[in-house]
Amino acid sequence: MKILWKYLTKSFLQVFYLALGGFVTIYVVIDLFEKIDDLVEAHVNASNIFLYFLCRIPLIVVEGIPMGILIAAIISLGILGKNNEIVALKASGINLLRCIFPILTVALILSGVDFFFNQTLVPFCMKKANTIWQKKSKKSGQSAAVAQGRIWCRSENVILNADYFDKRNNLLKKVTLFVFDSEFDLIRRLDAREARWSGEDWIFVKGLDQWKNSENNWVITTFNARILPIEVNPVSFETVERLPDEMTYLELYNYVNRLEKEGYDTTCLLYTSPSPRDLSTSRMPSSA
Repeated sequence: MKILWKYLTKSFLQVFYLALGGFVTIYVVIDLFEKIDDLVEAHVNASNIFLYFLCRIPLIVVEGIPMGILIAAIISLGILGKNNEIVALKASGINLLRCIFPILTVALILSGVDFFFNQTLVPFCMKKANTIWQKKSKKSGQSAAVAQGRIWCRSENVILNADYFDKRNNLLKKVTLFVFDSEFDLIRRLDAREARWSGEDWIFVKGLDQWKNSENNWVITTFNARILPIEVNPVSFETVERLPDEMTYLELYNYVNRLEKEGYDTTCLLYTSPSPRDLSTSRMPSSA
């Protein structure tokens, strides 16, 4: 039985390594041609470009292992059937389930390895890779950061504070905008339920607008929609967000629960499978 176990395991792993290697190679090549221009235009040096693609390999391997297991199981069993080896085993009195058991055992071990790397190595490497990728968005001159669970962004005489940024819809939630004069005195404050990016400006929706008039008195008005040109665009918020791949399952679970308690829609986080490019460009807010 040990000989049979070794033979079936060897046949399975040979196909698995071939399938996984092919998947990783194709993925890296496509990723390279898709992103190399953006990295070069952002003046990212060659060593960081190499490090970026190197750090993405663990994620690619983790995504490729389930597919490799499936392909290896189908092909290895197909080869056994084609060579009439399954018939020979059954004729020898060996149950078919005992033939499949070695493959199921190896598949279970590989699944455990996949889960382990997805919780340890992948978040660390993806954080490194995303840091390099974000360099291409730093040319805007705008800065953003997270403090006490909220997003803060400053651009010249404007400071913008928001609770949540939806990259998919270019939407800011619970926004507060502070406008200062040349002496850094507050001259305007705008609070809005949300702000939508129109492609050129932010459209602030349902809120309170306060500003100083010519007599230095504060004027307060409410509004349903208001456009206020500011030199802040959605790219400014990419550097303060985390991808699901930068989180462990526990971190992602806690993050989704927090958003649901605050009334945000988390459907896209739970059921949407991102494309290879989206893995580097579609992002989520940092957890507090």
